[in-house]
Amino acid sequence: MLKRDTSLTESFRGAWDGLAAAYRKEPNLRFHVAAAWLALGMAWLAPLSILEWVCLIILIGVVVFAELVNTAMERLGDQGARGEPSLLVGEAKQVAAGAVLVTALAAVAAGLLLFAPKLSSVVERLEFLAATNPVAVGGYLLVLGVLGWGALVGRRSRGER
Repeated sequence: MLKRDTSLTESFRGAWDGLAAAYRKEPNLRFHVAAAWLALGMAWLAPLSILEWVCLIILIGVVVFAELVNTAMERLGDQGARGEPSLLVGEAKQVAAGAVLVTALAAVAAGLLLFAPKLSSVVERLEFLAATNPVAVGGYLLVLGVLGWGALVGRRSRGER
């Protein structure tokens, strides 16, 4: 069967729809996105070089990419197995989940190496901002809290199946 040509706009719309669907349905993806926002918030407070920013953004992209590929593999495997137990599908899903774990652990390790030496600078900047503009710091913490809460709320609490 031949596939019809799609416009660039349709391709981007399809990609965006896939991202939105994965975000709505996958608690693990929401967790990784919340962790990414936390890392970006820390980076905003820390004095990072351009190279450190690039590394952070690449790490975030790799972890989210791995989670999206894992989600796609799970859905294809479940569809292919049609609800029947399948050793091959089960192993493939475990391997894909392992890939996410490896990338997430690597990102955590890199984050510790990146932020640990700058922790005192982060605290000092946060204290300075709190003293000069407490509303901004409160808003910043509120946004981080909302993102974290949204990421950790499972789909069962919203009645999804």
